[in-house]
Amino acid sequence: MLRSENVQVRSQLSIIQRRMFQEKQQI
Repeated sequence: MLRSENVQVRSQLSIIQRRMFQEKQQI
């Protein structure tokens, strides 16, 4: 169970990082 939760958290973090990176590129 912990592993599955970790995967979800990592996926969410990766999405947030990608959004931040894209925003920085746009600016």
